Amino acid sequence: MTNDKGALRRETRVAAFLREHPELEPEIPGHGPFGWDQIVVDALIAIDQLSKSTGTKISVEQIKEKFGGLRLYTGIAESSSTTFEVVSETPSHTHLRGGALKGSVREAVHKMVDAAAGRAAAVCARCGQPRTRTRGFYQFCDEHSQTYS
Repeated sequence: MTNDKGALRRETRVAAFLREHPELEPEIPGHGPFGWDQIVVDALIAIDQLSKSTGTKISVEQIKEKFGGLRLYTGIAESSSTTFEVVSETPSHTHLRGGALKGSVREAVHKMVDAAAGRAAAVCARCGQPRTRTRGFYQFCDEHSQTYS
């Protein structure tokens, strides 16, 4: 999916946040669709605050859109992972991640990431307004569902 041309000309909130917090810059570049900009920034702020309050290093590995959903991959310097768990499942794909011990920083990060993905699923990927239509894997408002490409 491509972003609106106007969105490419101005600095996104994510880019501005990462410029001020270079330690959180993902290893793999990308920030997701423009409509999820504030959602991603909110998640990054929460992750950064959790890292600082717990003293646990949390790195952002990648931010992207996949199968119409927000994916925010992190690395957590804590030995709290468990067996893989299913995050979501559809007929076309299964989203897996390493599980987390109850009460761990990893579990808290998973909750933050899941909340951000839930928020992203409820808004237009182009502009961030409430979604009204689904086209393929993507969620759009009425205006942007007509210009989907």
